[in-house]
Amino acid sequence: MNKIKFPIGLVIGVSFGLLVAFIAFVNYSTVSTLSESKEINEDMATIHTPSVDILKELKLLVIQAKSLAVYWVENDVPIDNERKQELLKIINVKYPTLKSKLLQISNNWDKDEAKKIDHIFIQIHSLFDDCDIIINQLQTIDDYSYYRKENTASMLEGFDAFEGLEELVGGTTPKQVVNE
Repeated sequence: MNKIKFPIGLVIGVSFGLLVAFIAFVNYSTVSTLSESKEINEDMATIHTPSVDILKELKLLVIQAKSLAVYWVENDVPIDNERKQELLKIINVKYPTLKSKLLQISNNWDKDEAKKIDHIFIQIHSLFDDCDIIINQLQTIDDYSYYRKENTASMLEGFDAFEGLEELVGGTTPKQVVNE
């Protein structure tokens, strides 16, 4: 058999070259993995976590508004009552502020996620329209005596449509929240 003999310098040079190439490949893959990880963490910190927080706050606000609207119908207390004022504050101050924040952050969502938030806003707007009707029809204690004859429970019939809103706003990431 013929054995091919390589000079020792060539063997050492090729081995060292392979070692350098392997180290360069490992460094490149480490840097690219770290860059991807940094981008994912940045998205989580600037988009996903704030989105989930705002959506959870929105869910709580809707549940609270519904509860306060039911209170408004069932309790013939003056309009300056603390709970009635809280409903007005939700409709006129808290919700518009929260909606603005959500619209701003939803600009960073996928298009499908951003579309679904429009559906949520339509449902919430419908809820607040119903709340406005209740508020406008039940301003004074005399209004309650008139509507008691007509059964104030009928004022709350449309609220069943908002049971599903809790599920729409109940996930852990914007995509899950909007898809549910």
